[in-house]
Formats: sequence, structure tokens, C-alpha cells
Amino acid sequence: MNNENLNIIGIDQSLSNVGVFNLNVENQYINDLKVYIELLYSFIEALNVKPGSYLAINKKSKNVSFDLLEEIKKGKYTKIEKVCLEDLLKKLIILQNSFSEKYFKYKEIFDLIITQKNISENQLFNSIQYNCYLINSIHKNMKRLCDYKESYKKIIDNKKPDLVALEGYSYGSKATRSLFELGELAGVLKLTNYENNILTVVVSPSSLKKFMTGKGNSDKDIVKEQMINTFGIKFNNKKDDDLYDSLGLSYFLLLLPFFTISEQMKIKVIKN
Repeated sequence: MNNENLNIIGIDQSLSNVGVFNLNVENQYINDLKVYIELLYSFIEALNVKPGSYLAINKKSKNVSFDLLEEIKKGKYTKIEKVCLEDLLKKLIILQNSFSEKYFKYKEIFDLIITQKNISENQLFNSIQYNCYLINSIHKNMKRLCDYKESYKKIIDNKKPDLVALEGYSYGSKATRSLFELGELAGVLKLTNYENNILTVVVSPSSLKKFMTGKGNSDKDIVKEQMINTFGIKFNNKKDDDLYDSLGLSYFLLLLPFFTISEQMKIKVIKN
């Protein structure tokens, strides 16, 4: 691509709206971020060779004394699998350290968000261009899904995003009809990205909330309030929850290399 800047998109969906937040960022950073996500994907896939070990490692990752390399050595992997995992982890750490050195301005934004400080006066933050869209439909069932897909397809055809962050499912919620409908909509969005060869990162609701408020179980009002306080952006729309979440998702993806690797392991990557 020859354009000066490349695009990241964050998407959050509900039964009434799909919020899309688009960041226009310098292409070198996005290209390096794509390389990082590809390597992270390889590492997560290698961990999943033994799903039981991966789940055990992920569960222990919340402990203060957690040592990922040590947990890999203790895991039920073969010697060859352990060598592969250790090699991937070392490469990931080296690349992560290079992000902190090369892109310290982005690390500065990450630190401000994590400590719940206002970033609206940050020079880099103010240099990043953005657009937001709120997609909706008056229809139900399949026609509704078609409307969402057509509207979203117009956005990606125009913006040509290189990376997309999508909020994952809330597995702790009770199974209701609305959850199944949301699942259908998320499937349409994922498939559209897949068909258009867009690398997609799925972020769990708890990871997003922890990023924005410090707590993984914060309710929507707290998340919204913290988003306004942190970014200094206020949407003039009564049904704007999806826009705030999509804003958070886009920055979660933008700043992914600055999370601990144990936090990064919780994402899911969809690629061709």
C-alpha cells in the first residue's frame, strides 16, 4: 500500500447498533504491529497444541509469581514442542522490547490509559486521525444481518483497514435469544473480514474492561465514564455505548505489544 497512513478498526455490536471506530496511524507502526500479531498468533497456536497445558498456563497467568517460560517447561509438551515454544517466546520478548524502544510515544499513551490518566493533551494522541460510525437497521432477522454487512462492507471498502479488533462473547452470561442473535452478527462481521483478508483480533469483554477501568467486571456506565475521562471524546448520541467500546477496542489493538505477554495470550486471532 502506498498511502501515508494505515488503518485500524475497532468494532462493538449490540442488537440495535454496530459501533465502528477507525484509527489512521503511521504505516511503519501498523506494519510492525502486524508482524508482532503474526508472531503472537504462532505462539498461541503452538501453546494450543496441548489444549490442557495451555488452559493450565492461562489460569496460572493471574498469579504474581507467574513465570511463562517455567510453565512451558513444566507443561505436558514434547521436547520438540518445548524448544519451539521457548524459541517463539524469546522472539516475542525481543520484538516486544523493540516496540518499547522504537515506539516509546505509544508506550506513553498505554501507560496513561492503564493508570487512568487523561491522554487528550498527548501530542501523539492528537496527531492520530480518526472516524467513527454507528450502523443500525430497522429490520429483523436475515434482512437485519444483510443491512449490517452491507454498511460495514462500505466502511472497509473505503477505509481498507489492515487490522480489526472485535469484542468477543460474554461466556459468563446466561444463554438467551439475544445472545444467539449477537453471535450471528459477530459471525457475519468475522466472515466479512475473512473474505477481505483482514487480520482480526478478538478481545474478551473482561480484557477490554480491565484495560479501560482496571477491573474486568466493570459495568457499561463505569466503562463509558472512564472512556470520556481518559480520551476526552464525547459522542453526541443517546445509543453510544457501542461507540465507546469500539474506541477502546481500537486502542487495545493499537497498543497490544505493551501488554504483558500473559495478557496478550487471551486474545484470539482470525486470519486467512
